[in-house]
Amino acid sequence: VYSTQVLEKDISAEIEKAFIDCIWVIKNNALYLKIKSTKNYASVLWIFGNFLFSIDKIPEATRYLEEGYNCFLLLGKHDKEFYQCCSRLGRAYLEQYKRTGNKIYYKKSRSVSDILYDERYNYMSDKTIKNYATQLRKELFDLPK
Repeated sequence: VYSTQVLEKDISAEIEKAFIDCIWVIKNNALYLKIKSTKNYASVLWIFGNFLFSIDKIPEATRYLEEGYNCFLLLGKHDKEFYQCCSRLGRAYLEQYKRTGNKIYYKKSRSVSDILYDERYNYMSDKTIKNYATQLRKELFDLPK
């Protein structure tokens, strides 16, 4: 899945391990605890969740995206990265719903989509976020309830 132009082998396991090690150190090493209250940490969680989503590890992706989302909220950051995290989190919830049929994931996806809709003027200049948010909302409304 994840290969470089130089290497032909899949390196997704190595990437996953590197993220897990990084997150573990930040959470458990007293020297790095202050990083937990930064946008950098929220971004690491969001990027890792996005990576896991891309390799179809949806439950794991959802967990890290939720944690990243909560970090952004605690920081009061509603910027480009926050909306990217939201749109991927909403998509991860929707995938969980499709795979499990558990309506709580539908409701969570809908809740994230509502946040994206309510705050749409904050990210309208970013076409990628706008497209992701619009696709998520459309797909949610097209699903049978």
